[in-house]
Amino acid sequence: MATHGWALALALLVLALAPLGFRHPVSDVQATAVSPGSADRPAQARQLTPLVHYRVTRRDTVESIATRAGITTDTLVQINRLPSPAVLDPGQRLIVPPIDGTMIRVDPDQRLDVLAQTFRVDVTALRAVNGLAIDARLPKDLFIPAMRTEDIGQPAGFP
Repeated sequence: MATHGWALALALLVLALAPLGFRHPVSDVQATAVSPGSADRPAQARQLTPLVHYRVTRRDTVESIATRAGITTDTLVQINRLPSPAVLDPGQRLIVPPIDGTMIRVDPDQRLDVLAQTFRVDVTALRAVNGLAIDARLPKDLFIPAMRTEDIGQPAGFP
């Protein structure tokens, strides 16, 4: 029983010491409920914060960074193309998203609205999380929120 209290105190201390610019407050994200039959429609737009570029410190681990950001270690490893097992170097820069998802390569001739439809993500959410203006050119790598790597390549309409 005493060890559980100690673990809780340590977890609260870690959360309190997490850099403020690294957190993604609940007020920044407005999740929408999934209703029956909504699987065929694109995901509703969320008020997402853009991807954060984070500089690794001496005490950071993949697990600690992912935990502070509220994402899985798989997301952090995949979008940063980290080796397995992931070893971080102090000063290394990582991309940290506000939500789980995946990073995809984008061809120069692809359009954001088509990608949004393919991955069932609202185009506004894609713009927000990737920090893109309405008329901006697509980056070579695009973050797709709430997608797993194994789901890539399965366009909307396929199970």
